[in-house]
Amino acid sequence: VIDGRTGVTPEDEHFARLLRKSGKPLVLAVNKAEGSAGNDTVDDAYRLGLGEPLPISAAHGEGFADLY
Repeated sequence: VIDGRTGVTPEDEHFARLLRKSGKPLVLAVNKAEGSAGNDTVDDAYRLGLGEPLPISAAHGEGFADLY
């Protein structure tokens, strides 16, 4: 899970490198992406190389149907 308001951080990039090495299936969720607020971060999250980022909003309950 990354923060959609903060964007991709160096820490996110670090952990993404470790996770890619695991070879396990992953789901990358971008939280705080309600409405169009997280679109830029969702687009930027592709560069982490973890597949298609899933925009969610825990506060508003958005995106969880896709997550499940």
